[in-house]
Amino acid sequence: MEMNTRLDLLQLIPNEGSFVEVGTRSGDFAVEISKARPDIKLFCVDNWLPPFERHYEEALKNIGDKAIILKLSSLDASKTIYIQQVDMVYIDADHTYQSVFDDLNSWWPRIRKGGYLAGHDFESKAVGDGWHTAIEVEAAVTHWLSDKPELKLHVIKESAPSFFIKKP
Repeated sequence: MEMNTRLDLLQLIPNEGSFVEVGTRSGDFAVEISKARPDIKLFCVDNWLPPFERHYEEALKNIGDKAIILKLSSLDASKTIYIQQVDMVYIDADHTYQSVFDDLNSWWPRIRKGGYLAGHDFESKAVGDGWHTAIEVEAAVTHWLSDKPELKLHVIKESAPSFFIKKP
């Protein structure tokens, strides 16, 4: 199965499966997901704290009833999802090293066996280029995997690369 864009990840989710988007912002990706796979139970997680609070109303308008919106931090939202309940978690929230590392640890237990942990912006960049914080996703994921040799990292090489890891 060829993966060229992050939307291709939806092929990995079973019919009527579940998907958690961590870091929803204005809801653009959630809308794409719901159009491509209306059968999926979609959860959208974001705390919409400054400087992103202006995107909350936009997300509500864009997403409507297509998803369950959880206006919580990623870590708090992960506690509302049962262990091994979801088919895929896609992390695209705070891109700093510690936040990504914490997200990986928090969401991994929520994924079913055979499900996937995935995320956006699999790269490392300094502050700038329109970003107010560094992008440290690649470093955090690589470190998180360092003591898990049984897991295989896959990267979708697009302008903003995504990664995915299958849970055995």
